[in-house]
Amino acid sequence: MVMCGVALTAQLTACAPGSGPPKATPTTSPSPASGVRGQTLVDIGCPVLRDATACPERPVAARLTVTRSGPDPADVVHQMSDQSGHFAIDLKPGTYALSAGSRDGSAVPAATPVMVTVTAGHYSKVAVHLDSGVR
Repeated sequence: MVMCGVALTAQLTACAPGSGPPKATPTTSPSPASGVRGQTLVDIGCPVLRDATACPERPVAARLTVTRSGPDPADVVHQMSDQSGHFAIDLKPGTYALSAGSRDGSAVPAATPVMVTVTAGHYSKVAVHLDSGVR
């Protein structure tokens, strides 16, 4: 009789709610980082009329503005490149315009905006060429 009671108790315990093996809890892992990496470069000043060789450039610290492209463009990020011109900006996948100018807000050097497409899990590489305004 005691054996039956023990067996019955064990059976009831095993069937009680929440007493089974732990259930796996689904987890969401963060999506891999994405964005844009690159360097800001400025020309050292070249005459207006020059041969087929490119005007030499050097790295320059610059203020970067990233604007989301599309029907409602909006500034997403303002960031500075370092003294060697390098930058890395985390962005969600999408198409962006990347523009650059002087760190102090003066008119030159300045760059024509560069369009960049960011895909999930990747960093797009870009070189941003600033015009020194020196001729």
